[in-house]
Amino acid sequence: MGGKSAGCDGIHPRILKLMTDELTSSLTTIFNISIEQGTCLSDGKIGEWVPVFKSNNREEVKYYRSITILQVLDKLFEKLLRKQYTEYMDPKLSNSFSAYREHSGCDTTLLRLVEKWEMDLDNRQVVRVLSSDISKAFDSVSPPLLTKKLGIIHFFRKSL
Repeated sequence: MGGKSAGCDGIHPRILKLMTDELTSSLTTIFNISIEQGTCLSDGKIGEWVPVFKSNNREEVKYYRSITILQVLDKLFEKLLRKQYTEYMDPKLSNSFSAYREHSGCDTTLLRLVEKWEMDLDNRQVVRVLSSDISKAFDSVSPPLLTKKLGIIHFFRKSL
């Protein structure tokens, strides 16, 4: 959490890191109650939207993306939930799916693909590649549809 900004709650992540031993038991209790009750820690999940430059021309809006600086406890809570969901989902996903997995990303995916292509070419098979940019794919995700699909794969109703 080092090097991050304080959220609108004014708590800097470094404070949590320095006080880990003192806060762990209390935060664990709070987080577990929140999970059991299916509630968020803060009302309305307040965050501050900040534009971040991606590339190209700084004068054009399309070269920025927005990020939300969350309250520190919300951020920590989401990180812990993400870890639990990832551990739950990881064995259920195809080995070919590499997004949002530990020790897996663009580089490991490309290495696996190139190795497969080389094997296929060595076996005199045809290799075809279709490449597309899906960097904005999640901009069009429908929250109600996502919630319904997560329910189908047995996420707890309170979690949804």
